[in-house]
Amino acid sequence: MTVINWNNPQEKITEHFSVHDALWLPSWKIYHDPSDAEKTEIIKIANIMEKIRLLFDKSILIHCWMRPNKVKCKGSEYDGKDYNKVVAKGSKFSGHITGQAVDFHVKGFEGIDGCAKTREIILPHLEEYKIRMENIVGAWVHLDTKNPIIERFFKP
Repeated sequence: MTVINWNNPQEKITEHFSVHDALWLPSWKIYHDPSDAEKTEIIKIANIMEKIRLLFDKSILIHCWMRPNKVKCKGSEYDGKDYNKVVAKGSKFSGHITGQAVDFHVKGFEGIDGCAKTREIILPHLEEYKIRMENIVGAWVHLDTKNPIIERFFKP
């Protein structure tokens, strides 16, 4: 098992995804200090994102991974604050809170039309990869590893 230095933004979680991708909170320009449970979920979905990357054989640009409801960042004015509530209006069931969700787009598949095409390509693989995907119109794709309540392709 590979040991990940979660304090090094350049450290690789998997071949193509880094600590920066997972832990950077862009609205506050800080890194979240993940719990052991969050690390486990981040590694799990990072491995799935490698499979998604293989489907396209193109780079993936992360928009949002962690959106913790209690930021851990010692010495920061944001320590203990609810990033998810501030940035995402407080969706208390979001997989982003626990590191189980990623919003992204595939290079060359930008914008609303490109992300619609991305969803179309990923859709047949949801069960195989044991992931859910939001059925939305938007310039990003949301995947998560939460258990499907009704279906894997869902309206948020």
